[in-house]
Amino acid sequence: MYKPTAWSISTYAMVVLLKIIEDANLTRILEFGSGRSTDLLAYLFEITSFDDNPKYASKHALIRPLRKDGFYNVKEGDITGEYDLIILDGPNGPHRGLAYDIIEPHIPEHGAVIFIDDSEQFDFVQKILNKFVCSMIFVGKEKHKEYMILQIRRKN
Repeated sequence: MYKPTAWSISTYAMVVLLKIIEDANLTRILEFGSGRSTDLLAYLFEITSFDDNPKYASKHALIRPLRKDGFYNVKEGDITGEYDLIILDGPNGPHRGLAYDIIEPHIPEHGAVIFIDDSEQFDFVQKILNKFVCSMIFVGKEKHKEYMILQIRRKN
């Protein structure tokens, strides 16, 4: 059973995400910011997950310190192949948009789905619109948090 914390993806958001995964037959997940959702998803799917804090990270996450620019210090070889679902739930703060350069070479030709937590904060959405061709799948707002699920493709 999925039991979110105050920092976790909500139960409703997880249900929506699992439905999208099922409908689109998504199989490989790349996640930035781990936790309870990671544990559930790792049980069901192949997942590569990153976190910087071992105290809160999922046991399935690769622990990587933050770089000077505020994003995870992803090492060469940490991310291989293509991923059809990206979960952008970390790190905290305005640096999540730095993930877009990292994920771009790992997006299949037909595109991928991206879940952006806290999408109302900073300029995450504007940065992704500049980098990828996007179409909206779902927007959720719960309490003080907003999240967005988009279909993305690399620009030609």
